[in-house]
Amino acid sequence: MSSSLSDSASRRLSKISTNADASSQPARLGLGLSGGGLRASFYHIGVLAQMAEQGLLRHVEVISTVSGGSIIGALYYLHVKKLLESKPDQEIADQDYVAIVQQIEKNFLLATEKNIRMTTFASFVANCKMFFSITPAATASPSCITIGCTRTSSRNWAIR
Repeated sequence: MSSSLSDSASRRLSKISTNADASSQPARLGLGLSGGGLRASFYHIGVLAQMAEQGLLRHVEVISTVSGGSIIGALYYLHVKKLLESKPDQEIADQDYVAIVQQIEKNFLLATEKNIRMTTFASFVANCKMFFSITPAATASPSCITIGCTRTSSRNWAIR
């Protein structure tokens, strides 16, 4: 079933590409990138790569994104904006879009390999130092007498 789905998708993509080449007006495409975290983001990079190889990315006029798709959508937009500002339309080739997606893939992979959330737990000693360097508030009010940490201002925490 998945092979027939991919065949069907390939035929539809070929029709769009053929229609864009045959008509005087290029095909107009919208692209929706859904949520789903990192897995969805990597999936979207694959979709962009295939569309770039097929010569379809230059026809995308609207991008709708959510969650993990927003990360890739924003990154793609920034790269395309830079391309459009650096070259006249006549000089932009399908290979430029392929290069954009390759750069996105490379940068995104590097970013995900440096998982910031996990590095906060990597050093037990550093976490202990950070925790114990939190100073108690100078004054105690009856409403703040609790066990745990309380935010006293935008930058200060107090252990009660």
